[in-house]
Amino acid sequence: MICAVTHPRRGNFTTTVAVNLAASFAVREKRTLLIDVAGGDAGVLAGIPRNALGITDTIRERGEHCESHIQSTPLPFMDVLPFGTEGFGYGLFWEEYPWTLGKLEYYDIIVLDTDIRRFPPIMAKYWSHVLFPVATSPYIQEDMRAIESLCGMLDSRASIEYGVLGVGSEIPMPVSGAMALQTVIPVDASWRALSRPAVLHDLLSPLARCYFALAQELLKLSINKAGAVYA
Repeated sequence: MICAVTHPRRGNFTTTVAVNLAASFAVREKRTLLIDVAGGDAGVLAGIPRNALGITDTIRERGEHCESHIQSTPLPFMDVLPFGTEGFGYGLFWEEYPWTLGKLEYYDIIVLDTDIRRFPPIMAKYWSHVLFPVATSPYIQEDMRAIESLCGMLDSRASIEYGVLGVGSEIPMPVSGAMALQTVIPVDASWRALSRPAVLHDLLSPLARCYFALAQELLKLSINKAGAVYA
């Protein structure tokens, strides 16, 4: 499974969700790689220094494999490919890079924290799932229309299952082409704290249990999709 977590607009908790989701898969002993393609916050949340070399340095150097920048975390089964110290432009290897590098095939699950407004949708050709966290806001209708448009754009590149995740409340309206997930991530006063992702620091918390439920729901969707392909 290759799952990108993104949203057409900033401020919908995509990084927090991506880190906790990757950690939830790792707790289930799935070999998980978290790739930061959103500017560096995901790596910091996972305990990686912001100035660590990462995927953008690999793209700049061209000849170096990104696997040399993959870092382990204190959580077994979870590694991180940081954002890096450089920038890159739209279109540069955006569909296939870095899937062609062999070590990525070691992982059961790859989770990408993707800021699709600012950076290329890395590996989009191989995405199996895209998760859109949606928080209730005055812009909810505009968000839903933007998500529908984004689904249409990505459909031209790959066969992808889309899921919309309610943050703070259930999804108030359907999104054409995307499934409203049953799991809802609650919002409390501490869940966005930069240094304390729930799954990494408080496995018994109600918030962590919600992320475990989300991981389980996505795994079931992945199994169902695989069954439909081979049926």
